[in-house]
Amino acid sequence: MTAQLSPEEIKIAMEDAFASHEKRNLLGFEVKTERRGDDCKIVSMTLANREPLDRNKKYVISFNSFDTRSGGHHFMKLRAFLERPEANCILHPVQTRDALIGYFQRHKIVSRIAAVNPPAVAA
Repeated sequence: MTAQLSPEEIKIAMEDAFASHEKRNLLGFEVKTERRGDDCKIVSMTLANREPLDRNKKYVISFNSFDTRSGGHHFMKLRAFLERPEANCILHPVQTRDALIGYFQRHKIVSRIAAVNPPAVAA
């Protein structure tokens, strides 16, 4: 699924994901965080090329269908954002799960690859 979210909505959804201790990444963005105990707050978020986000713009974000329905009740804020009409959610015919299954069926043997540019996240 893809949806249009504001920078503030993205920030809130990611902080909700961090609080759940579920591992999620936000590709295409550079996110810096600050931890206080179990609490994790985003202190800055830019595009991957370090351009600032436009507060008046909506960004199209791609999600897997499990997370869009709350990821087992871990991402309730994200679910609430996506249920609003202004998110302009589009369910695409290619499902992550099906694409992954197809990959393993085609390749049979899968080996680890090194990350090219891992996201810079300050702890």
